[in-house]
Amino acid sequence: EFVAILPHTDAKGAAMIADQMRANIEKKNIAHAYSTITDHVSISLGVAVMLPNKSASPEKLIAKADEALYQAKEAGRNRYAIAQ
Repeated sequence: EFVAILPHTDAKGAAMIADQMRANIEKKNIAHAYSTITDHVSISLGVAVMLPNKSASPEKLIAKADEALYQAKEAGRNRYAIAQ
């Protein structure tokens, strides 16, 4: 897993970037010989957006993104989900 920090990016912009990242990996058509799910590498992404304030914390943002990631995986993988 990795994190992409996108300053000055709203949820719509982050979703667009997430989908571009997903599509770029898909276009590479990298064989995934050891997967029992698919024959090519794909990525699932969790998108979370937070405006800085006194109650905001990096841990909360990461937890929201992680929750969205698992929603994307449960929905079928090779997609993104946005945290609510």
